[in-house]
Amino acid sequence: MEDNKNIKKWTKVIFLGILLYWALFNLKTVGNILSTIVSILFPLILGAFIALILNVPMRFFESKFKGKNKKGKVTLFERVLAIILSIIIIIFVITLIINLIVPELLKVVRLLINNIPYYREELNNLFFKAQTNHPEFDFTNLQETVNTSLDSIKDSLINNLPDLMSSSFKIVKGVFSGLAQNFIALVFAFYILTGKDKLRIKTAKFAKTYLKDKADKWLRVLNLLIGNYESYIGAQCVEAIILGSLCTIGMLILGLPYSVTIGV
Repeated sequence: MEDNKNIKKWTKVIFLGILLYWALFNLKTVGNILSTIVSILFPLILGAFIALILNVPMRFFESKFKGKNKKGKVTLFERVLAIILSIIIIIFVITLIINLIVPELLKVVRLLINNIPYYREELNNLFFKAQTNHPEFDFTNLQETVNTSLDSIKDSLINNLPDLMSSSFKIVKGVFSGLAQNFIALVFAFYILTGKDKLRIKTAKFAKTYLKDKADKWLRVLNLLIGNYESYIGAQCVEAIILGSLCTIGMLILGLPYSVTIGV
């Protein structure tokens, strides 16, 4: 019996050694195989990531539904409704942030464009004083370089200013269109969120079947990771809201500009 265990052990070691040796001398092939595997699994990985994000606000709505339910359980309809509300909230937050930041950013860019002549005049005065105080140095080339750079920055800002607003919405549109194209990821995320209770039970059965004695340990680690992730995301959102609100209110009281942009 002991000999059989040793044979199995050394067979695994030899096999892994041969596999590692082959991989070291065929890195390109290994890279192609890993790339193919990742491309196949990417929709599932993306779906799981989407489910983790949506599950944070979804748990809040589920807790509200449980309070109104006599059985203390969430029905399928309530769970689907929680998913829809979570998606609406995330889209609303992204839209709100864009509408708050982009207009203020445009104001800052316009202000910078209008003030560039003033900056140039002040820098030229500074170069003149430096040349007067230190005639042994020649600041002409440096002054010309700075003036050329200011002109280039001004022209670049003027040319790109009309595209700034459209580019922001194009980025958001690209993100959502990319998610729409990954239909498998969305379906997988929806499957995880609607059947997460059954999925948890099946995962536990699968682990106990194949991991046996180590199943409880791995399940405990998995639950700890997911719980810590959700708690971290929730705490960061609450912290961001509190700090952003305090920063905005404080800057408004002091009369400082761009309070909303900095607060967000």
